[in-house]
Amino acid sequence: GTYNGLFKNNKRHGLGTYNFKSGDKYSGQWNKGNKHGQGTYYYPSGNKYVGQWKNDYKHGQGTMTYKNGLIEKGIWENGKFMYAQGSQNP
Repeated sequence: GTYNGLFKNNKRHGLGTYNFKSGDKYSGQWNKGNKHGQGTYYYPSGNKYVGQWKNDYKHGQGTMTYKNGLIEKGIWENGKFMYAQGSQNP
């Protein structure tokens, strides 16, 4: 993939955008090479996650918007949706 952003000790650190070979894209904060902080992840399917990350996983407040209109908004832990703060189903 290709990375456009800041580095620290040869690792992605700070703000940056990474385009994965798979077609996925992440734009946001990095720490020691991992997605960490606030960021947006775009999937080739049209789905999108906007929210907090910790050590490369969706973690904290976040919203996943699916191409079909389903929205999962709430708390994420280690990449899994845990608690809904409000859902909107098509």
